[in-house]
Amino acid sequence: MVAAAAVTAFRWGILPQRFSMQAAGVQPEGAIGEGPIFGNEATRHAFTLFRGIWRDFYRRNPGVVPELDSADLPDAFRGVTAKVVVSSGGAAEGGVVSEAIGYGIMIEGVQAAAGDKESLRNGLALMKAWLGMVQGPHRPIKHHKHGNASLTLVTPIGGGDGMNPGSATRVDVPPYGVSAIAPQGPNSRGPSGVPAWKYPIESCSWGLCTGTATDGDEDAVFGMIYLAHALDYPQDFMDTVIRALVAVASADLGFPDLYRTLPDGTKVFVPKGGSGWGGLSPSEGKFKSSFNHGCINPSYFAPASYRLMRDFAKKHWKPEFDAYLPPHLGGERSTLAELLETFNGAIIGGYNLFYRSSCSSGVVSNWAGSRADCAKSRGALNCRGVPWATTPFVGKSGTCTASGTKWGSWGADACRAPWRIAMDFVLYPEESVNVAMYSEIGIIDPSIHFNSKVYLNRLAAWYKQNAKCDGGRRSCTELGGTTDPTKLAAAFVDELGAPKVTCGNVPFPPEPNWWAAFMSHPTFTSFVAPSEPLLSRSESSAWLDTFAQLCRPSNVGSSGGNYTSHGIQKLCSKAYFDVSQQVISAMVTSGTLQVPSAWKRGSDSQSSASQPFVRIIATTTAMLGMFLTQQC
Repeated sequence: MVAAAAVTAFRWGILPQRFSMQAAGVQPEGAIGEGPIFGNEATRHAFTLFRGIWRDFYRRNPGVVPELDSADLPDAFRGVTAKVVVSSGGAAEGGVVSEAIGYGIMIEGVQAAAGDKESLRNGLALMKAWLGMVQGPHRPIKHHKHGNASLTLVTPIGGGDGMNPGSATRVDVPPYGVSAIAPQGPNSRGPSGVPAWKYPIESCSWGLCTGTATDGDEDAVFGMIYLAHALDYPQDFMDTVIRALVAVASADLGFPDLYRTLPDGTKVFVPKGGSGWGGLSPSEGKFKSSFNHGCINPSYFAPASYRLMRDFAKKHWKPEFDAYLPPHLGGERSTLAELLETFNGAIIGGYNLFYRSSCSSGVVSNWAGSRADCAKSRGALNCRGVPWATTPFVGKSGTCTASGTKWGSWGADACRAPWRIAMDFVLYPEESVNVAMYSEIGIIDPSIHFNSKVYLNRLAAWYKQNAKCDGGRRSCTELGGTTDPTKLAAAFVDELGAPKVTCGNVPFPPEPNWWAAFMSHPTFTSFVAPSEPLLSRSESSAWLDTFAQLCRPSNVGSSGGNYTSHGIQKLCSKAYFDVSQQVISAMVTSGTLQVPSAWKRGSDSQSSASQPFVRIIATTTAMLGMFLTQQC
């Protein structure tokens, strides 16, 4: 009975400490020792603390986003009132942004799949707001150019421009890609897809806040997949998730026609900044980038999301879903195989671009280049080319920027990159360390050794070698058990003696520095990847607990602000963006993020993602038996 209880707890929970560093990341036979590492009780307490603060940002929808009738949605939404996340700072100021809703759906979805009923309720409420944002305003809005006039937008608005019919629903109407997909069939209800990035949609100073934000879309659909697991995969809900998944692939990644072909025939897709700009969007022609042609945000690269969406689609695809696949511009039908190829191509493209926009210290650039213009026509969507040929530059020497953050600097945009890569290692520990790396001319280059583990190990080694204490030996704590932040900051803050963290790929100093909670906390996730022989697994786990002991209820500050100053209340913050990075990072390091035990309960087979975790059951039972024997 004890063994059975431990196995059940592992499926979605946290194992006893003796097991958490071994069984928690078990891989298939022959690779058991290389799975992810999690912290212990302190790390779990940190996640609980940050989750409580994060949930304080939830509000019942005050009408900022369109409220859909639950009767028009899948049955899971009956009786659900939409919730929004009150965001602030930077581009998020003064409204509801898809980034924040996406974070919320992801955080709550992961916990809902583990059986948390409050998380299920929250996840559905946030998802309902998301679907309302996809649909768009159902009444006229204030005209952004003529204050006394009103404007009726074309709906569903999705990631379209809101002005031209088909801009969200057809690939042949700019911007390229389908962002809103209408329901078809008896098990399909309500709108689905990816939304305009900010509401009220008329609140942007330059005009309408139209177009998607790729990062929010990836996180939201990731969370929807976990919610589907929590609900036991009802058909109407699955249909909604599949449509959203296809919209991410099309509007944000370029499925089916926006790609480059490498010399070996591999199709490479590049995450755009949003539905209308960046990535591989052309500089001219019908589908030209609205701005920042050839520009990417490396922290939008979400390999775990791409793999999860790929595997979910492959496992649950039905013939009737073919109707949701956008056609090629020439009119030919696209296929499920091409959809899966898009996600794989985005992983290849993303890692090769990421390698060239990061440093050996682990810092990443806010913005980098992906320019690979088609020689015969700058307006073409696909051709032979190598998106990372000149990365980190846009072309030979150009730069780009958005969101008020600098190209070539580690800052508020780049800060999210470590936990995105850590999620890839946690969920796909085998696949994420087998990445095809190419040269600048697009030829496989065996001399380049780079993958999720290599990147995470760089950050972990930087702490180990440059912090003024050793978290693996628990020498960073003060009396009372609280971690001394100054000793850790010495690894990254110049005035505390940190070595130079910049390099040719990220040539400018960090802005702000490590003292900002949103800058430091994501770096903590690097210790989920084994770093032997530099660190034993127990030492890596101890480092995670060391970071977790930085923040307690008594020292969490009220806001962000002056991020260049020293102080625990900047490192432990209640400000929106700080908290988002704190809670997501702790979700990863605490082991809260797990692979669903099976893609469908009662199914005879599991996806490649879930198979390692099915094998954990036998392994854990054996380990528990050894543990009990030792105790006796």
